[in-house]
Amino acid sequence: TNIMVPDGKTVVIGGLMREDLKSSGNQVPLFGNLPFVGAAFRNRTETIQRQEIIVLITPRIVTDGEMCAEGEQAACEFHRRQNVYAEKMSPLGKRSLARSYARKAENSMLAGDLHAALRQAEMAVHLDPTSRDAIAIRAEIWQRLQASGMPVPLAPMSEEILLEDDAATAGTETP
Repeated sequence: TNIMVPDGKTVVIGGLMREDLKSSGNQVPLFGNLPFVGAAFRNRTETIQRQEIIVLITPRIVTDGEMCAEGEQAACEFHRRQNVYAEKMSPLGKRSLARSYARKAENSMLAGDLHAALRQAEMAVHLDPTSRDAIAIRAEIWQRLQASGMPVPLAPMSEEILLEDDAATAGTETP
């Protein structure tokens, strides 16, 4: 759910309900067990307790330049560390193969072979669905295919097609 709220205004989010049903019984010893008249000496109560969780959100826009610069610096440092760790990963790992396919897709796109580029970009996204670079390359290839008037697949290619293409190109280029 998306909500647009002016700065400093409070939004109430509710709807999380919880109900607890408690049942208890008590009786007068011996008399509660008598047939027919025992019901007069027994008592049964049921209690329903309802709870609702309400979340209050008040967004604040921070315009302090130092805080923004500090956040950007922390984000830059985080991405730099992630790139260093990604490069040190095993070359046989899925992410490494995905980066290789993304580079191949970019080279094929620059060479003008958009269908091969799309297959390679799909393989890169298949191997690493969190790779922003591979997703961006795939989106750019789709845009170029649509702009050129070439037939564009309606959905991402199936794994079988990608593996067939991978087997066909395995002898010409290593991932």
